[in-house]
Formats: sequence, C-alpha cells, structure tokens
Amino acid sequence: MALLHGNDYCDKFSGDIFFKDFWGSLGDLNIFLISNTYTFLNDERLTGHRLLDLGCGPALCGVITTPERFTGIVMADIAPSNLDNIRRWMDGEKINFNWDQILRFTAELAGAKDVLEWTERKISHLKTSVKKLVTCDVTEKLPLGPDYAEALDVIFTSFCIGCAAKSIAEYIQLLKNISSLIKPGGHLLIRGELNASAYTVDNKMFHHLSLSTSDVKDSLCSAKFEVLEYKSENFPIAMPHCEAIEYGVFVLLARKI
Repeated sequence: MALLHGNDYCDKFSGDIFFKDFWGSLGDLNIFLISNTYTFLNDERLTGHRLLDLGCGPALCGVITTPERFTGIVMADIAPSNLDNIRRWMDGEKINFNWDQILRFTAELAGAKDVLEWTERKISHLKTSVKKLVTCDVTEKLPLGPDYAEALDVIFTSFCIGCAAKSIAEYIQLLKNISSLIKPGGHLLIRGELNASAYTVDNKMFHHLSLSTSDVKDSLCSAKFEVLEYKSENFPIAMPHCEAIEYGVFVLLARKI
C-alpha cells in the first residue's frame, strides 16, 4: 500500500489525533524538542524580526518558543485545515487542544518569575506578531508562491522536509527551495526524524524519508548551509501490539552561506 504524501495532508491528516498522539503529554521527547528549539531560537547569532514557521501543521509548539523580538511571523502549511485551526485560535475560538502545558514549560525555560503573566504576554505577542497564514509547498522552487518576495531572517521547520522529500537528491533540492526565502547570512532551524520511513496519524501511514545524521548534514552542505549546532537523541516509543521502538530525532541550527 502506498504511503500518504503531499496533498494527502489536505484531506487525510487529522489535526485532532495529531495533537493527542504527539503533544498530549510533555514527555522526554517533547522536552528535548522544545528545550533545544528554545535554546537555538534564542541564540544571539540570530538577528532580525522576520520568522517563518514552514510546514507548521495545526500546531503552535514552534512559535511559542520564539523570542518577543520576532514581530513579523508567517505560518505556512500545505493543508488549509491546519491553518484554519491556527486561525481559529488566533481569533479566540475554542480548539480541540490546550497549549497551557507547553506555555508553562517554555515560561520555565525563560526563567519567568510569574508564569501566568509570562503566558498571557506570550499569547498576546503571538496574536499580534503572527502577520500571515499562508499555504505552501516546499517541493516548489518558490514554496510560498510567486507573490511572496520578502527575505526572511529565520525559518523554522519541524518534521516537514523529511515528509516531503522522496530521495536524498530531492531533500537537497527542498533545502535549496527553502534557502530562496532566507536572506544571506540568515538562519534555518530544523527539527526532524532519523532512520524512519513512515509515521502514523489516526491509523494512516504517512511517508518519511529515512535519514541519517550524515545525510542531514551533507545535504545542508550541498544546499550551501553551515551547520552551527546539532543535537540528536533516541527515545523509546511504545507502539500498539508490539515492543517499544527507538525513535531518533534531531534539532539543528544552520546559517545560509
């Protein structure tokens, strides 16, 4: 059976199940992802205020970790339904997920003395700083379309490129496509999966390119990025009806050369 891929996210991806399965608890895996994302986004080498969350899905877990100096945030995804989930949250509507535990944990990372005050300020910051919600396709040379020409200071992308690419050559090309959106000397922060060929949401199997650490780093070099920081770790993941498996993830910070 062919794995789901590309435009299948528009009608076969369940945001509600994704939240439940991947963000329903703040376990070691999510602590690793959030902590390193927070550290890299707050790196003093990152400058400017324009940030793109590329392939954001229905989630806020990336932009929650952004410093307040990012006041020009764009969120982009291939699935309009995912963007609609974010739009409803921005408009104050109730969605089928509560981000409080992620907000509290990020507040602790930030050293907030008053977690409630920090959380309220962060929510206000996001609702004023997220300027656009746009559809995207990273397989296109212009992932945001021909009408978007503004060079960005930072692009953050989480588990997106490996899902979109079918080969290492295509993975490199997607990095080049993304690079076209970044200003010279700008930065790319990637979260991704290692040594996995698929993942499951709501009993549906979605494609993922199997990648090693060297695959990722070599691809970035081929796309004219310099890797500045790289963290990876394996986590045991319980799977229904079978033994737990090791799940490898990475978070990296790179600079466009």
